[in-house]
Amino acid sequence: MRIVLVHGRKQARKIPLNEKRAWIDMVEQGLRHNGYSVTINENDVRFAYYGNALESQARGLPESEVIVLNDGEVLSDETVVPPDEEEFAIAVLKDVADELGVDYRIALAPDAEFGELGFRNNPILRRLLQLLNEHAPTLGIASLFWATRDVYAYATDPEFQRRLDAAVATAMSADDSNIVVAHSLGSVVALSTLLAGESQHNWSVPLFLTLGSPLGVTAIHDRLRNRRYPRSVARWLNAFDERDVVSLTPLDDSDFPPGGIENHHQVQNTSDDHHGVAEYLQDPVVAKALFEALTNKAFGGSPSADNKL
Repeated sequence: MRIVLVHGRKQARKIPLNEKRAWIDMVEQGLRHNGYSVTINENDVRFAYYGNALESQARGLPESEVIVLNDGEVLSDETVVPPDEEEFAIAVLKDVADELGVDYRIALAPDAEFGELGFRNNPILRRLLQLLNEHAPTLGIASLFWATRDVYAYATDPEFQRRLDAAVATAMSADDSNIVVAHSLGSVVALSTLLAGESQHNWSVPLFLTLGSPLGVTAIHDRLRNRRYPRSVARWLNAFDERDVVSLTPLDDSDFPPGGIENHHQVQNTSDDHHGVAEYLQDPVVAKALFEALTNKAFGGSPSADNKL
């Protein structure tokens, strides 16, 4: 059994081996937290690292006139968003506003007044971000914006997509089953890779676990070139905290035919923005699904006393 770990954003300039070990620790801690004693063999784990590819795609920001939102991400008056990307970002933010119960129409009014928040070329984008940030200041609105830009680049730049997909594809095994655990943006990359690889690889995925995924946002999943339930996946569990602004919306089977996705929306992610991967891995339903997949059996009784993999 192989475990394929697919990270989200903010992983640039990291040492992949260190990140892999940190993720293994988080998985094991989540299992132990829920009473499962499982030791994971590091040789059975692959960490699909593409953090530097994300960094090279990003645009730099000046050191002056920078506004810092709650999670430490920055937006600047010098941040210029291309017109097509503006339209996409605005569509994503409208979807998020609807899920939060925020009337975004006040941000579209010509006389709408909000504090300065970058984007000198698009006041609507600035107003939407400011409106959402005022409504939900702890939810990581800036992270949502930068994740939106990453998804847009991924969906519209074939070379960028190829680089990210390659990181996941090379981590997969054709000779063994693959448990795929993907967080945030990583769920978009993992899904795309699984679908693209079906014509070339005979992958077997007993569990596809998506954590804090933005795939439920209409503007995001509509941008994907290929969108359905991967034939290689036996079980797709999508876990999210309803306070996580990146993954407010469950995945609809109609968007990923023929369907069969299990949405688990009762996660209580205790990180500041309710999006942390370590906290997602401590959820009981997530831990149970991982235990069942790792031990290759359905679990119906008490947690195992000791399982070494």
